Amino acid sequence: MNNRLAALIIALFSLVFISACQTSPSVIDNQNDSVSTSESLAKACLAKGGEYTKQGKLQMYRCVMQFSDAGKSCSDSAECQGSCLNSNRLIETNTSNVVGQCASTDSPFGCREIVENGVGKGFLCID
Repeated sequence: MNNRLAALIIALFSLVFISACQTSPSVIDNQNDSVSTSESLAKACLAKGGEYTKQGKLQMYRCVMQFSDAGKSCSDSAECQGSCLNSNRLIETNTSNVVGQCASTDSPFGCREIVENGVGKGFLCID
């Protein structure tokens, strides 16, 4: 009797275990949806003239747009399509009469110092 009970219990646990390992159709559909969403985001990015690329520490895809005024001298972000950044030299925070350069892309990653109203606003690195 004990052997039959043990066999029955093992059979039930086996069925539960096997059914838990099966992937439901909704999980597969969600994976397909995320692939098609990613493809549509990439196409939309390319249509706008951007580059759909992995960025940051997590290597997530994002649309990176180039700016036509990249490298132009500036003293405030209002003079640029993107941000006005320091000219690759370390300047002290709150230093006045700073001349920067317009950013080349809208990517937030990397190290930079924003210039606003001719004043350096502090150095920041984003992964």
